[in-house]
Amino acid sequence: MRAAHITKIWLFSLLMCTTLVEAQISWQVHGGVSTFRPHRSEMHLSQRGFGHIDASLIYYPKGNKAWSADNKAPRVGLRYAYFAFPDEAMGQAHGLNAFLSKDFIRRNNWRWYWQAGFGLGYLTRVYDETNNPRQNAISSNLNVYGDARMGVAYAYSGQEIHLGVLAFHFSNAANKLPNSGMNFVGAYLGWSPKVKVNKPELSPQMPDKRYEWLFGLNAWARQASPGRPHDFVSNGFVELNRRMTPSYQLGLGVNLFYEGYEKAYDRWASFWGDGGHPTYDWQELLASGVYINNEWMMDRFSTYLHFGVYTHGHQQTMTAVADYGDGPFEHQTVFIRSDIFHRLGFRYRLTDHLTCNLSMLTHFFKARYTEVGIALRL
Repeated sequence: MRAAHITKIWLFSLLMCTTLVEAQISWQVHGGVSTFRPHRSEMHLSQRGFGHIDASLIYYPKGNKAWSADNKAPRVGLRYAYFAFPDEAMGQAHGLNAFLSKDFIRRNNWRWYWQAGFGLGYLTRVYDETNNPRQNAISSNLNVYGDARMGVAYAYSGQEIHLGVLAFHFSNAANKLPNSGMNFVGAYLGWSPKVKVNKPELSPQMPDKRYEWLFGLNAWARQASPGRPHDFVSNGFVELNRRMTPSYQLGLGVNLFYEGYEKAYDRWASFWGDGGHPTYDWQELLASGVYINNEWMMDRFSTYLHFGVYTHGHQQTMTAVADYGDGPFEHQTVFIRSDIFHRLGFRYRLTDHLTCNLSMLTHFFKARYTEVGIALRL
């Protein structure tokens, strides 16, 4: 019975391996060393090197579908990573993300490639005013985890050895403050079985519609300062895009922002002033801007990056007055100090005309708040 049981397991494993090869599914394992890179002077976390490991499951498309052919059959993967930080205030981290990978140079047994992924990360130690004040970068356990890599692989005897550099980032997208985020850079060494990459079976096809209008609305809630309530925020947008290649489109958009600053101002002025501060209606604190849309598409899914400029409402000075016994003192603040904004996000076409999105608005890539939205395509 024992021999029969082992034989069944062996036959099942052989069948699974055969299925994986036919479907062109493979795996990778990496180990590496990285270091924390502070981007603010008040960050005092350790910059010593630390170890991390990861394992990935990778699908090699055959290029027999439009999205794969349009993007020259990129590899799609799912990665789990574990990070053993060197600082007690940072604890450890776990990451799970989906990623794309493509080769940009192939020479005999060598190939140079890039990988870029986005997903969720879990930090075991976060900011606490009493118990962990030195971890002033992130205040939430569950975060966004981004991972970008560039490496070289050498093939021999059906195997591949990988060597490369990587950068990764943890942030909660400003859903809970403080949230400056944590950036890391490092290097890795890894192994994977070699998979023969097929040429796409289809040729890239340009869509029939070269221009496309997008009318949408985004909304969420943001925290203006640590310990304060979350305020409702929203923005509407109009966007015109032109398809430049089968997998990339370029566009121009206009945004109208409502960001709840009349509520943030009232709390701020009540704290610093004597209660006699002016009041604002929400219409008075609207802001507007224009932006350039860069969007990369894979069938119904796309990722986009906006470069925007505020055109109105971003440099308004507000005041609160208090008398401390020797005459009135005037406090001043400007909630939107930046002239530039960016947006990184994802879109998914529910139908040919209805699209949903998840994005993050930033000022010079400093997270301001998360956005969830819906848009109509014409």
